[in-house]
Amino acid sequence: MLSITPRQLAAARALAGLSQLQLAELTSVSLGTIKRIEAAASQTGSFDGLRVATLQKLVDGFATVGVTFDMADGRLGVSICQE
Repeated sequence: MLSITPRQLAAARALAGLSQLQLAELTSVSLGTIKRIEAAASQTGSFDGLRVATLQKLVDGFATVGVTFDMADGRLGVSICQE
């Protein structure tokens, strides 16, 4: 699995136009967990204590709305494919 940062997840949510509650419902990840991840994005920038399975649920949920995470030239990115 691609290495993803909390900042990418926060950016992905904004790019997809989802509220934290909508993301929680889409991914079956608790609203509290999503809030902690996004707080980490602005504070520590790490996923301390986050389970790999939870991260995978988020990545999979974003994929259902066309959001992908990538790395090009050593730079992490987030993109959306809108049909």
